[in-house]
Amino acid sequence: MDMIAHNDSLQLYASDLYHYPSLKQPLAGLKSTKINLLFGHDEPNKKGVEDWTFSSDHRIFHEKKIPYIYFGVEDHKDYHKSTDTFQNINKSFYIDAVRLIIEAIKAYDSYLPIDSKD
Repeated sequence: MDMIAHNDSLQLYASDLYHYPSLKQPLAGLKSTKINLLFGHDEPNKKGVEDWTFSSDHRIFHEKKIPYIYFGVEDHKDYHKSTDTFQNINKSFYIDAVRLIIEAIKAYDSYLPIDSKD
């Protein structure tokens, strides 16, 4: 939860589109007006910007070349500290982030081809 629940600037990142650019198109049409969906934190040689590609559980997908999108927020004052509790999250941001991610899932569901072998 802490990866999408604490951002007072109303910014949520969709990361790893640098590695999987074909997954960007469905995100471009999302209609959330409350959260600014940004792309980034995935370019290995971009100076001054932290690369999140290997910074969490999703790195296993990348290592296995399984396309994915990681949704997250930049570090905040409580990030990975004992104060990173439910009481300190931005509850309305969290709800809006979940809604945006659900909208993204629906967009991918409409966009990705169905494998006829199943």
